[in-house]
Amino acid sequence: MSSYRNLQITFTLSTEMIIPDHPIGFDALLMKALALKENRSPEQGEGITSSPELPIERHQGSSLYLASVGFTRSDGRNVQFYTKRYAGDLPEDLDISGGYFKAYHRSIYTLACPAEVTFYCRGVRSAIRELTALIPALGAKRSQGYGKVASVQVEEIKEDRSWIYRNEPMRAIPIRYYEDKLQQWYYAFTSPVPPGFAPESKEVCYLPRPSSWLHITAGSVQEQSKQYADSTGAASFKKKKSLRKIWSDRSNEG
Repeated sequence: MSSYRNLQITFTLSTEMIIPDHPIGFDALLMKALALKENRSPEQGEGITSSPELPIERHQGSSLYLASVGFTRSDGRNVQFYTKRYAGDLPEDLDISGGYFKAYHRSIYTLACPAEVTFYCRGVRSAIRELTALIPALGAKRSQGYGKVASVQVEEIKEDRSWIYRNEPMRAIPIRYYEDKLQQWYYAFTSPVPPGFAPESKEVCYLPRPSSWLHITAGSVQEQSKQYADSTGAASFKKKKSLRKIWSDRSNEG
């Protein structure tokens, strides 16, 4: 596909966005847009072995797209609460009226509006504009009104910021590509290709530092956002893992 350009894509949000544990990949976001365009649900796409081609250039020598993660900016952070409830089939001896599994309040951190999420890529501007117009919201709990997109701006820029910029990775890049950067760059266990939740595609990858892709500018909250970005992913994972293990142990007793 011809006419690739250095692009900057900026989503402006009209409702508060839940702060993500991990940065949003632009290639994964456009895969979602393609599914919406084809009126195909995620369940219908599970049997597809090959992903559709995106209007984005691929990195020379690999199959990865030249597409960054989302760099999120906001003027403040808020805390909201919701009641956690369990649904579905429960073990007969599991008591949710009290104790560890009783419905409880959980806190979620949201980005105050105005908030923006900016991506970079080497792509076809007209096609990128068409696909991004199909994205209604960003982040978690979109169906509950969080992260609603007010506008999307796609503009051409001079510099390529889709892969590496100012000696920092701009997306998930397997460490085997740049083994000499292991002591310099931030890395984590994640998937360099969508869908990010697929365990078979996960490996150790370089990523932008959490304090880089999440930026909250309101005074002292900025430092709090850095601490949140550096710690919440691990804390959230440990909590979920603990719940799953206890629940599984209870189910397998006897």
